[in-house]
Amino acid sequence: PAVTILVAKLYNHDDVQVGRVSVKIHPDEFDNHNISIQNHNNIHKQLSLSLDDPHPWSAEDPYLYTLTLTLRNERQNQDSFSLAKKVGIRTSNIYNGTLQINNQPIHIKGVNRHEFYPQQGRAMTHNDDDDLMIRDIMLMKQSNINAVRTSHYPNHPRWYELCDLHGLYVVNEANIESHEFWQWHDIQLADHAKFDKAHETRILDMFARDKNSPSIIMWSLGNEAGMGQSIRMAGEKLRKLIVDRTPIHYEGR
Repeated sequence: PAVTILVAKLYNHDDVQVGRVSVKIHPDEFDNHNISIQNHNNIHKQLSLSLDDPHPWSAEDPYLYTLTLTLRNERQNQDSFSLAKKVGIRTSNIYNGTLQINNQPIHIKGVNRHEFYPQQGRAMTHNDDDDLMIRDIMLMKQSNINAVRTSHYPNHPRWYELCDLHGLYVVNEANIESHEFWQWHDIQLADHAKFDKAHETRILDMFARDKNSPSIIMWSLGNEAGMGQSIRMAGEKLRKLIVDRTPIHYEGR
């Protein structure tokens, strides 16, 4: 079987290539020696490239690059799979008690947002999504709002793409809330071994899906789900996956 080459290219806002890196994937790295997306093979490859003068992303200047990933058959010199994704370069961290984006202190003026519309309720259709979500973003920006919390669950994937594009900071929140149990029934699901996996799955799945959105400047473990080992262990696993210093938030009660 032929060697497959994974090629990553980065293009700036003017579609000029500013970076390229590749890595070879040998057939024996896969169990069935058949490299294909359809077979759902799992393999991890790390690629990195450096930019001489990167243009950072921020809510005030939402500059996006285009990242392309391509699988190429080395023997046939043909591409078998490719995808493109808009990405941004930014840092998010807390320094001396102050939230900083790209090493600059920022002032958050944010709101909570539910995926709910007057005519459709919680139902969303593909044709209407952009218009309604863009309207939300424009209303926020007209009111000098620069941040939004996805209370209390991860939103439609298109929401993050629009926040990346138009410049809106996002606190991305896992679909975890169980305040009725600890508040009214004295039951701590967040401190019950039977619910360890449930908390972990919801938090890590959120990160796996949305980790490439530069608009996400903070991860939330959930909302009012009490305190305990389930939340703590899931948060520790999330921290190990975050390659930068993006803060983790949790509003337990």
